[in-house]
Amino acid sequence: MKRNKFGSIRQLRSGRFQVRYRDAHGINRTAKTNAGRALTFTTKTDARTYLIHLESAMDQGKTTGNPSIGLELLRDRVEKYISGARLTKGQLRATTAGLYRGLAADYINKPVNGICLGDLPIKSITRADVRN
Repeated sequence: MKRNKFGSIRQLRSGRFQVRYRDAHGINRTAKTNAGRALTFTTKTDARTYLIHLESAMDQGKTTGNPSIGLELLRDRVEKYISGARLTKGQLRATTAGLYRGLAADYINKPVNGICLGDLPIKSITRADVRN
C-alpha cells in the first residue's frame, strides 16, 4: 500500500486498485461510484492519477464535479436545487426560491456550535451534525 499524507492506494485480491483519502474534515473515505460502491482502477497509475486530481481539487476548495466522490458541499447542492436543477419539471417561483434561500441561510449556511452544514461535503454529514 502506497501512502502519503492525503491518501493511499492499495491492491485488492482481484488485482484492481482502490483509493482511500482523508476528506477536508479528516474523515477517512474510500472513493465511491455513483451507485455507492467502492471505485476501483485497473492500473496503479490510474488510481494515482485519480488521487492526485482529487487532492488538487480539495486543496483548491473545489468539488471535483463528480458528486459520487461525496465532495459536493451541501450549500452548492441546495443552490443548484433552488436554481432549477430539480427532479421535477420547471423552475421554482420567485417567492418560493426566496423562501428556500432564507431557510437555507437560517438552517444550513449558519454556523451552529462551530459547525456549518453548508460547508460540509454531503456524504460526510452525520445525524449528530443535523441534530446540532
